[in-house]
Parts: sequence; structure tokens; C-alpha cells
Amino acid sequence: MPNTIAHFAVNGLISRAIIRDADLKWIYLACLIPDFPWIIQRLIKALPLSLDLYDLHAYSIVQSSFLLCIILCIALAALAKQHTKIFFILMLGCLLHLLLDALQIKWANGVQLLAPFDWQLFRLDLFWPESMGTYLLTAAGIMYLLFNLKKMTILNCDEFILSKKALSFCTVFVLLWLSLPFVFMQSVYDKDNHFIATLKDTQNRMGKYIELDRNTFVHAYAGNAVLTSYGEVIAIANVHSVNHMAKISIQGKFTDNVSIYVNNYHVHTKFRDIASIIGIACVLLIWLIFTVRCLNSKYRLTN
Repeated sequence: MPNTIAHFAVNGLISRAIIRDADLKWIYLACLIPDFPWIIQRLIKALPLSLDLYDLHAYSIVQSSFLLCIILCIALAALAKQHTKIFFILMLGCLLHLLLDALQIKWANGVQLLAPFDWQLFRLDLFWPESMGTYLLTAAGIMYLLFNLKKMTILNCDEFILSKKALSFCTVFVLLWLSLPFVFMQSVYDKDNHFIATLKDTQNRMGKYIELDRNTFVHAYAGNAVLTSYGEVIAIANVHSVNHMAKISIQGKFTDNVSIYVNNYHVHTKFRDIASIIGIACVLLIWLIFTVRCLNSKYRLTN
């Protein structure tokens, strides 16, 4: 994806053009929903757990598809009184997020718009995360957020339903969101999304084409290499002048089971990661402030 902040203005302007009085806190939440699986995956990897990282990645690919985003949108909207309206705000936001992601150059990556009917990844390869287009979208996102801060201070604490029926409905769809990836994970392997099947088959790689998205470049004892998101170190040839531990995307071919000859590569900056962390923090802070203020308002009324 470009970064979280880059989605703010695009989602905000288009969502409010279609749904005029769409609440910004829901619009910003929709900016995060397609990224929830990847955020959760990072948190899980930080834990001392023994997991199959290939299966974990395949699970996240399915869970970030538009279909699974819709299921989570249904779950979250169930807690709102205007559940139909909130569902459409969230669903539209997820679609806009995925379409914006698809514009970016993402070797070995892309978005799942038509799953489970078609598991082919979709991307248009128009610009890198470190391009002027991304910087302009990020600047627009910051300005849109600041311009609308005052509007987000308006409280509407009575918009949620916390009844047993609403909570039960939400729970059922959250469980669907969590369980359905297990049903479709094999389709990800069959389509070799993110080249996951190629990478997992460690004994039959020689001569196969490969792409890697934002892996870590390392100077190994025998030469240059990449540390993949699955924890494997793979030797790479024909890559020069890259800083140790930089993020790098590559296109190439396996010369044997543990080495890649690189035809093209792109070195990433830290801009995307930093902007995404700030953007995620902003959304969480908006919801935290809203929750605290509503609780304070309710406390004052009851006392």
C-alpha cells in the first residue's frame, strides 16, 4: 500500500461525495480494515510462537481480500444503530483502499478483489511507495485530517447498540472473518500468490522466476542476501550499493534452490513504514478520544 495517511484524503473525499454526512471516524477506520491482517501478522511474529510462517502469510492474504473485508464490515456495522449506512461507509472505504493499493508498484504483491471466484492478484504498477505521487497523497491526507479535526470533536455517543443481539451478530461475523481464511488458503498456494508456493517448495526452485516484495537486504558471510518474511536467508547476485538491513524488492530467477540472480531491484526508504505507523496511531487516537469523551459524558449524566 502507499501508506495509511495517503488513504485519508482519498477515502474522505470520495466517501463523503457518495455519502454526504459520512462520519469521519468510520471513514478512517475503513482505511485500516484491509491492513488489519498484516498488522496482526506482525504482532503474532513478535511473539515466541512456533508457527508455519508460510501458512500465516497465506492466511493473511485471504483475510485481506475484499470478501473478508466485507465480512468484518458487517461485524463492525452491527454495533451501530444506523448499521446499513455504517456498513456502506466501511465497505466503500475498504474498496477505495484496495483500489488505491492496486495503483502502486508491488512486485510479488497485489490485491484480491474478486476472491473467492478469482484468486489472481490485481495491480496496475503505476508508482512506487517512494514516488512523488505517494508524497502528494500523503500531504493531502495530512491536510484533510487537520482540516477536519474540529468536525471530529462533535460527539454522537448514542450511535451504538450494545444489546445481546447486536453483540451476538457481531461475534458470529468476527468468527467468520477469523475462520474462513482456513477454507481458502489452498487457493493462495495454487495461484502462487506472493510466490508463496515457489518459496515454500525449497527443493524445487532452480530455474523458476521469482519476485520478492520489501524483504530485508543483508550482507551475509558469503555475499549479498535477502532475509525473507518467512525467516529464510537467500543469496542474491547482481545487486550493488545497498545498505545493510534496507528493504528491497526484487525480480529474478533461482539459479539453484538457495540463490537468485536479480534482473531488477528497487530499494525502499523508511517513509512508508513511518507514515503508516503515524496514520494507524492517528486513527486509534481518534477512536480512543471519542470513547473516553463518551464515557465521561455518560458518567456526568448518571451522576
